[in-house]
Amino acid sequence: MKFGKVVPAIPYLIPAIGHAFSLAWDTTETLSQAIKFSGGVFPVRLKLGVTDITVLAGPDNIQLLWKLSQKLTTKGYKDVLVHSMFGMPKRAVSFFMCDDSGSNRIPNQGSDIRPEHRIEFLTHSTITKFLTGPSLKTLCQRFTENLAVELSNVSISYMWQDLPDLNSIFESEVLRAALNAMCGPLLVSFNPDFTRDFFEMENGMSRLAKHFPRWLIPDTYNARDRCLRSIKRWHKFARSHGGSGTEAIVGEWDLYYGAKLMRSRQEVWAKMDAMDDDAAASEDLGLIWASAANSIPAAFWMLVHVINDPFLLRRARHEMEKCIVPSTTIGRDSAFDVTALCNNPLLQSIYAETLRLRAFPFLIRSPEREDLSFKEWLLPKSKFILISSYHAQMDENVWNTGSAKDCHPLAEFWADRFLIYPGNGASGPLKPSFRPQPAPRPDQADVTQETTSKQEEQGKEPIFTTEGLAGAWVPFGGGHRMCPGRHFAKVEIIATFAMMCTMFDIELIGGLPAPNMKEVGWGTLPTSGKTPCRIRRRR
Repeated sequence: MKFGKVVPAIPYLIPAIGHAFSLAWDTTETLSQAIKFSGGVFPVRLKLGVTDITVLAGPDNIQLLWKLSQKLTTKGYKDVLVHSMFGMPKRAVSFFMCDDSGSNRIPNQGSDIRPEHRIEFLTHSTITKFLTGPSLKTLCQRFTENLAVELSNVSISYMWQDLPDLNSIFESEVLRAALNAMCGPLLVSFNPDFTRDFFEMENGMSRLAKHFPRWLIPDTYNARDRCLRSIKRWHKFARSHGGSGTEAIVGEWDLYYGAKLMRSRQEVWAKMDAMDDDAAASEDLGLIWASAANSIPAAFWMLVHVINDPFLLRRARHEMEKCIVPSTTIGRDSAFDVTALCNNPLLQSIYAETLRLRAFPFLIRSPEREDLSFKEWLLPKSKFILISSYHAQMDENVWNTGSAKDCHPLAEFWADRFLIYPGNGASGPLKPSFRPQPAPRPDQADVTQETTSKQEEQGKEPIFTTEGLAGAWVPFGGGHRMCPGRHFAKVEIIATFAMMCTMFDIELIGGLPAPNMKEVGWGTLPTSGKTPCRIRRRR
């Protein structure tokens, strides 16, 4: 038996309810109060009716939790959400919940789950395997080629024209390019309205997660039902025509299933009775949502923040020009070297700052096999632990906000926040007081007041870094269950941004759109309304 102090609870008025109403009504404010109560030093509990949830904050605490992640699971909350969000049949949910073998390669001691029924391990390991290495390279290549075709065919001329909502390009052409890369061409060709249905579902996803009944949000439920029917139609055709042989597979690409990942998932589920057609469709809808519903809005935010600043746009286009290479695709003279794009310091910094400012998922774990000793505290088995990425990524004790003469508050976009300029001690993402301090050298001059522009004039190349941010920059989570799709997401976001910047001139009408802060906790924030703009194709 493990011993430790009970995590203190935030005071509440009604014992049978606790903080349930306040958390549902204003989640961000309730979490802010909890973190203020603890000062980010120790964990605190929120009472939610008959259960409770532990709120963890502070970079040291978050990093420690990631180090203990082998003892944690995302099971429980995820298994419930796949039913409410993606319509997973309850039989399949029970199958997920009964898997006590864990997510590691070696099953948990005492588990009698058959190897082919280890749904948590097999699902996670399959995604991880096929979103790295040669499979990832093929997926990224397919996406960028698809996107170039989609954007070339969009009805935008060389003359300025008004576009009621810039998001419409992202929700149609960009999503279609991503779907065709991941799922192959059949899903969208069989179901031309899938992109529209998907984002209609996505607009109500947080309400699905909160178990709103169908009669309150019928349009959201109906859109989800159409998405599921579309996926089942695609699955049925792929199974009947793709067979189980290799004739449909060309390298890492599958003519019927798209990315090798999607066929491999089908092969895993074929050995599980609970994973019938309905369950498989729900699982794939969840994967598509996890990929597209966060990366596509992030690409949108990356674009609008840059085009809203003409000087930054010129800087970004200059960096992108360095990444253009001769195209190997018939009909195209040039293309981007995606590896060079995704390794460019400025573009990486813009990407990271976009996620810091606009991607706020709740990160939920729970001790899997036994109570977890966390410093002097005891975190009970199977009880949820919540990290708010919003509060981590807005922590003024951690993040650099510039100097008094060149201030960059955390609520504002700063393209250079993740860049270290050699010789400039005031640069970089971490607040100087939060960094480990090396011993001073006698020959080192005090250069902490040098500005970014001065460093650039001296020709010193900046360095992109996220070092020291494991407990502060957490759009993909951390530890053992860090998002396995983060590498593809980075390519999707930066490549989409680069192609939109180089293929079109865009002027926002009315300035930057406002984010919908009510959606904090559910991933990348949507806008609170449309984003009208003027747009023309570049020559």
